[in-house]
Order: sequence, then C-alpha cells, then structure tokens
Amino acid sequence: DSYYADGKCWCDNSNFAEGMMDMVVPTIDGQWWSLPDVCDALGGPGVKDGDPIYNDIQCGRGPPAAAPDELTCPGRVDLGNDGCGDFGTYWDFSVADPSKATNRVLAKPDDAHPDIVVVID
Repeated sequence: DSYYADGKCWCDNSNFAEGMMDMVVPTIDGQWWSLPDVCDALGGPGVKDGDPIYNDIQCGRGPPAAAPDELTCPGRVDLGNDGCGDFGTYWDFSVADPSKATNRVLAKPDDAHPDIVVVID
C-alpha cells in the first residue's frame, strides 16, 4: 500500500504483498532497487487521518502485486470502487536517502522486461 502526504507519494512498508519483497524497480542514476529499499530510502511522514490511501505500492502507479485487487483497482482504497482510477504522484527520489537502499542493483537486471506491458480492459 501507499499514501499521499505533504505533496508526495510514500510507501507503506509495513505489509508487502506476496512477491513484492524481491521485485526491483528503476530508481535514480540507472540503479535498480528492491521495493523494500525504495520504501526505506524514501521514508515518509507516516499516514495521518485524511491522507489518501492507495492499493498499490506507488499511489496507483504500480508496480502491482500479483493480488487480483491491485491489478483491477490500484487506486485509492479510501474511496471504495470510485477510487480505482484515482492515481497520485510517482515517488520523488530527490528526497530519498540512497544509503538506506542496501540491496541496490546497479545495472538493469537480466530478468527485467520493460517491453512487457499489462493492459487492463
């Protein structure tokens, strides 16, 4: 899950969905980090009452977990079904502390496939 606060998208790293612990994503300077590292490096102010809450790890922007609800409704969970298509911002790596990303992968992993796209109709 993720939330929007102080004009930025933040991860909630307290409960990763199955398969998300080992997933890597492109970050800054061509580096790929695991999702737990992304969340640790970004930090965040913590969820407060009234903050928009999203079903996926990046305020509706993916990557989705294998859970069917994240594939069909990655957006805001605090709005029910009406929030499925309501997306926030992307992560802002200008506020990240790279020293907290301990499992960085410097080159693009061989098993990364940026050419594969999921289309949900």
